[in-house]
Amino acid sequence: MSDFSGKVVFVTGATSGIGRAAAVALARAGARVVASARRREEGEETLELIRQAGGEGLFLSVDVGSDAQGSDAIRRTLSAYGRLDYAANCAGFDHNAGLLDYGEADYQRIFDVNVKGLFLCLKHEIESMAKTGGGAIVNIGSIAGQRPFAGNCLYAASKSAATMLTMTVALEA
Repeated sequence: MSDFSGKVVFVTGATSGIGRAAAVALARAGARVVASARRREEGEETLELIRQAGGEGLFLSVDVGSDAQGSDAIRRTLSAYGRLDYAANCAGFDHNAGLLDYGEADYQRIFDVNVKGLFLCLKHEIESMAKTGGGAIVNIGSIAGQRPFAGNCLYAASKSAATMLTMTVALEA
């Protein structure tokens, strides 16, 4: 991994999986990591792993589907570190079921995190990076957004939307 010394990275979905691994790896590479996710207890565990890796950071409890919480998280990142250099948008939600087994609440939660949450994160990250000289963003996708698998039509549709959102924003930014 490259040297991220002195850089500030905002990581969503940092309480498990790819998000947690990214947060720890970035800390090990010298970044100051702002780990964000909904679950506070697991977030504090991630923060401890960041410190054990020799890193510095903070944990913010954030629901990426909330514009107010996302905006506040970026504001708190800038308040703590004065800048935002990179972001790793790893938050994701999946509930595997067949079409007839899903309800409206399942649809709403999957799309609130995987599409709306990504949209809101990108908006706030890009706005703050533009004010401090630019940066780079990595969005974590899924093969499910490119090829269908039985039993996860909503997740696949949300990840397909997230992929197109990422590609379109890359052309605009």
